[in-house]
Amino acid sequence: MLVRRGMTADAAAVMEDALPQAREVEDPQVVGPALVAAALIEEARGDFGLARTRLEEWENAVHDRPYFRTQNLTDAVRIACAAGDVALAERLREGVVTAAERDRLADLTAEAVIAAAKGDAAAALPAYDEAAAGWREFGCVLEQGLATLGGARCRQAAGRTDEASELLENAREVFNRLGARPLQSLVDEALAKRSASTG
Repeated sequence: MLVRRGMTADAAAVMEDALPQAREVEDPQVVGPALVAAALIEEARGDFGLARTRLEEWENAVHDRPYFRTQNLTDAVRIACAAGDVALAERLREGVVTAAERDRLADLTAEAVIAAAKGDAAAALPAYDEAAAGWREFGCVLEQGLATLGGARCRQAAGRTDEASELLENAREVFNRLGARPLQSLVDEALAKRSASTG
């Protein structure tokens, strides 16, 4: 959550000790989340090459443990797509187990993110909408906000600007409650696009 609040340096300082310790444990339940958190830090720093390296290490650590993979699937897929590696994102999603509702929502979110990264807003939009509603029901506010933002961007791409603006305001409210300033900035950028296109 430190990264989401713009406290990347603090998160990196924590991870400097935490990641080597997690690797020593050699338990996918421990090293998996640490690697994805490390990838998130590198994404925030703009080092997508190192972020991909962390994700590939994570993939190896949880490859044969699909139950553990869904725990961090949403962040992992978002980072891979942000790095321009949709093939990696698709690989990370392969074979995940979705027996529990949280796992189903994680996979649905990953599906939406990958579709959006491929430029297929028509496929991404319903998945984002279902994911946002599901995360709201489940009680995961951050994922709800991120799925809402994704759905808004898809609507913008389809020219449905009024609907997009309403969802962007909803997402901004979520991120404001969480103190997630970098995510608020993404919402502001999307709203600015709308102003530019209508002004």
